[in-house]
Amino acid sequence: IDTRLRTAYPVGPEMSRSVQYKYTAQGATAPNGKMFSAPCNAARVLCICAGSSAVDLLEPDIPGLEKYVAAGVAAADKVYFAPHRARWILCINAGSLTVERCGPEMVGGPKYSADGILAPNDCIYYAPDSAFHVLCIQVLLNQAELLCPEIRGQSKYVAGGVLTHNGHVVFAPSSGERVLCINYEAQAVQMLD
Repeated sequence: IDTRLRTAYPVGPEMSRSVQYKYTAQGATAPNGKMFSAPCNAARVLCICAGSSAVDLLEPDIPGLEKYVAAGVAAADKVYFAPHRARWILCINAGSLTVERCGPEMVGGPKYSADGILAPNDCIYYAPDSAFHVLCIQVLLNQAELLCPEIRGQSKYVAGGVLTHNGHVVFAPSSGERVLCINYEAQAVQMLD
């Protein structure tokens, strides 16, 4: 979309019409100005360079359906997406345009649907949809961990979280029974009454 000329036009490679819901997660813009979208039912990560209107589909192909639906989070020179039905966290290096997996392998789904929050401790937190743990991506280490306690149930949290002024990240429940509160300074998860 060219706001100056008030026009819109397609750019980049033509994509298959037979695949619906190619990209459903909100993309994230890296500090270098490139925007990345994780594939839902498409096979590859989408990279858009807004300044030149260049569009690339980054390798490798990622198999499966409904792979990523939660919004991406840009931190440092990377963009992260939590898995929905994919088996890995998606990590995109915005400088080298490489795609890699990060963290522990996770099976099943839907795992994470709610948009993640980047906290001041350089960790990204995702609340569980039907996964059993809060996902914490440690940006500076490019590692991830699943925080205890275990939280049982389906469709527990699907709305994005909020960073509070007192050192917490909170997520409102969908089918969950209580508000999820993460003290990011202590890496502690609790349920609020």
